[in-house]
Amino acid sequence: MLQGVGKLRQLESLTFYTTRVDCEGLEHLAGLQGLANFGFWKGDRGEYAENYSEACIAVFAELPSISSLNLHALPLSAAAIDTLPVNDKIKRVSFGEGVPFQPILEYAQKIPHAKISVGTEGWKLSEGAVVLPYHVKDDDLRNLRSVRGLLSLRFAGTTDLTDAGLAYLVGTKLKQLSLLNANQVTDAGIEHVSKIRTLESLDLRDCSQVTDASIEHLRQLPNLRTVKSFGTRIDRDAFKAALPQCEIE
Repeated sequence: MLQGVGKLRQLESLTFYTTRVDCEGLEHLAGLQGLANFGFWKGDRGEYAENYSEACIAVFAELPSISSLNLHALPLSAAAIDTLPVNDKIKRVSFGEGVPFQPILEYAQKIPHAKISVGTEGWKLSEGAVVLPYHVKDDDLRNLRSVRGLLSLRFAGTTDLTDAGLAYLVGTKLKQLSLLNANQVTDAGIEHVSKIRTLESLDLRDCSQVTDASIEHLRQLPNLRTVKSFGTRIDRDAFKAALPQCEIE
């Protein structure tokens, strides 16, 4: 199906939606010297795509004009992500939910100027920001300390993060941290957070196991100015008495 497309050397944009394209089909893209934007969309990731090998995905690195890759429908492996293009022309790369996060983070560090999206959430390392995808696991946080200039970390909404994962954040220089809907996190996890002394803003909304015991931990944060506590078990009056300089929402 794509033999003819590969001959359109001036084609600048190409998007597949609910289209079956195998690895051999993608190889025909190598002739698209002018292709700047490529998209592979499908709501149910992988239904219309096979599990592409790294040799197959490497075709994108052969496209000299490529600046935007939407790989939402591709069930990429870590090895395949490692073959994606790394250059100043890359402005945006989008991945689907379920793609391994660690190789995405490693790739993002090679192109900090580019906007990285996992699912619907986007971020740029050049702006000091990372948004972790839904259902992120504790182990996905293990390399965050090595990310240069990381100032803001936000969870897109997770129920899988536990106290053990928050221990990986100790040693970062975060100013903003959102743990929205991390309902397995307890006061023990907030004790880990209290060691991020640069923290200024903390979102604990719907962290339903966090209690007044965390107030003492939060007192260890000299720069803390804002805490969102809706859905926790923190008493607002007790919080205000202990941290009068901090706004609780």
